[in-house]
Amino acid sequence: MRKRTLEEYESRLLKVQMYIQRHLDRNLELDELAKVACFSPFHFHRIFGALVGESLKEYIRRLRLERSAAMLFYGDRGVSEIASLIGYDNNQSFSRAFKEHFGVSPRDYRKLRKQRQIHPPPDCVDAYVFKLRREGSEPYEVKVEDFPERTVAFVRHIGPYHECITAWEKLCSQPGIQTYLKSGSMIGIAYDDPAVTSHEKIRYDACVEIDQNCPVLDGIGKQKLPGGKYAVIMHRGPYEGLYAAGQYFFREWLPDSGCELRPSPIYDIYYNCAKDVPPEELLTALCFPIK
Repeated sequence: MRKRTLEEYESRLLKVQMYIQRHLDRNLELDELAKVACFSPFHFHRIFGALVGESLKEYIRRLRLERSAAMLFYGDRGVSEIASLIGYDNNQSFSRAFKEHFGVSPRDYRKLRKQRQIHPPPDCVDAYVFKLRREGSEPYEVKVEDFPERTVAFVRHIGPYHECITAWEKLCSQPGIQTYLKSGSMIGIAYDDPAVTSHEKIRYDACVEIDQNCPVLDGIGKQKLPGGKYAVIMHRGPYEGLYAAGQYFFREWLPDSGCELRPSPIYDIYYNCAKDVPPEELLTALCFPIK
């Protein structure tokens, strides 16, 4: 396949992947998704499987089950409600699919994760929080802020988060992107929990905020980040510490806050970058959509 044709196909498949993300709670028909990607239904599922590495059915099923795992661990909704929210018609079919994917039932998964007997976070999370508390301070300050809607240009990275530099290089080297920058904000959207999703399937969008009238640029996607209320943690230090900050939010701040997460992307705003300042001076805002 010629490079130009491959890039066009990848762009169309990214469009349908974004559509799937936004509509996981309902039945997604092949004809509907093929239309979004501008492919014929006859060939679409073959093209999707060849370029994405999973069949369309497997891809949708995995995203739904991974979303349900996050709901089970970080929220208090019942299993039946979660099944309905991710598009399953009944509790039995959801529980069967969940056990097939994760090896345990939804109820046992919730119990084991809360007991930290399954997918435990790295030891550095608890060690870092303990160190700060021993020194007499809370690990992180969380502020609630109202954000406007943001339009961003983005390049998607599939794979471990620490390898996302290739997406940033592609985005920042795009001719013409500087013309449409709105605030200079660099934003990273980390969709998946490494404790749940296989590292080679993790999704990350490298984004810059742009004027909403920016045209579609070659090889670059465009999306809107919803406005509204966000809980914000300002993290100063190496990017390796962002996971600990996120776990603190989910495990300590959120349960005690009386707030709930909205079904919108969690994202990071980078106020500087590693090529300009030493690691200890990196400043990153972790932004969690709440209601």
